[in-house]
Amino acid sequence: MYFTLMFADWNEGPSRTYDLVFHPCPVWMKGNETILIPNKENPRYEKGSLKMLIEKEKIGDSRFLTNRITVVIHYNGNGEDGDLERLVEDIEKEGMEAILWNLEAGDFYEN
Repeated sequence: MYFTLMFADWNEGPSRTYDLVFHPCPVWMKGNETILIPNKENPRYEKGSLKMLIEKEKIGDSRFLTNRITVVIHYNGNGEDGDLERLVEDIEKEGMEAILWNLEAGDFYEN
């Protein structure tokens, strides 16, 4: 699996959107552009990787961001359930709430 994160804001948009793909290690992407590879040696998501993205992209500088991140779960790719669990823990550690959108089932879940 892989994940799309949408950082919504209170303005009219656009939302900041990033993909977390596993090629085979976790890679943060924005469109076709590689933004950040936290650890090329580890194929699993490591806690702290979200903070690295937030700092690199200066996401925390926007005073218009909501405290919710929508995480779209795509079921193709090399990610695993444990990667999603650690990502959600990272989101909560940053003081935000994860809204999970399961594309396969069409369901939303709030943590």
